[in-house]
Amino acid sequence: MKITPTCLSCILAVRALEIERISSDSAEAIAVFRDVLNTVGLYAGPHIELALSATMSFRRMKTGIGHPYTREHKERMYRVSAEAAKGVRDLIESAETPGDALKIALVASALATRLEPGPHVLVTPVDPPTSVEVIGARLGRDDSNEVLKRVRTGMTVFFVTGSIGELPFDELLLEILGDEYSVRTIVFVRGSEFQDFVTIDDVEYTRLEKVADQIVNMGSDVATIIREEVAQFYERLKEADLVIVKGLMQTLYVYNNPLSVDTLALFYTPCKVAEKVLGTPINTVNIYLRTSSEQA
Repeated sequence: MKITPTCLSCILAVRALEIERISSDSAEAIAVFRDVLNTVGLYAGPHIELALSATMSFRRMKTGIGHPYTREHKERMYRVSAEAAKGVRDLIESAETPGDALKIALVASALATRLEPGPHVLVTPVDPPTSVEVIGARLGRDDSNEVLKRVRTGMTVFFVTGSIGELPFDELLLEILGDEYSVRTIVFVRGSEFQDFVTIDDVEYTRLEKVADQIVNMGSDVATIIREEVAQFYERLKEADLVIVKGLMQTLYVYNNPLSVDTLALFYTPCKVAEKVLGTPINTVNIYLRTSSEQA
């Protein structure tokens, strides 16, 4: 999605909170924020992607002051979410059919994206979804039945990860795809830090190696699969029957830069901008499938 003034405000607000978390020196914090502000100014305009502006502003902050998402912080986020995911696992295991189990996992994975930094998080801290919230989730776009029709034995799914807090719920989804449908899953992680997103260094304390057939290091710290930054993803895209992306920022990028294969976006709609662009009501959970023919 091309960036809007509202998006700029959101990016800057998130960066301000991150800087505040890192530094207690107000002079240092102001200087770094000024650099971030200048960077965002360079990556703002009708032809600039939101994901690019977010990436470049985070890089500038890392250069100036570091980043707040330490290994300890991310491990703690993962453990808290893993505990919450146990209740969702119970739901999945009590499902009557593999299809019902897959639907529960899709909703949980999509709902967990509300943990990603955004305008809603700036107002009220967000906890990992509980089993009760998954059952009662307000759905906007729900293409889960179409997903069920397409999932088949032997297909290959590319899965582009988001926040570390989402990962325990993603692992449940990957596990079902592999165990119940014999789907080959290739999971893409970042080479270094972008916000609290999953990196190659995070893999060792997660279950990813147990539930994914292959883990690929994209070798970059990008917000999403920006074509100019992650060429290897696009070089391998012909292997995929389905690409799954997580969270609003990644959804908006692939919406504006369609892929050549079926694409499934799992996300929470936190703001009016996303509601207008994607047609998904605010504060809803979305399972949004776009076929290759729709994207052509």
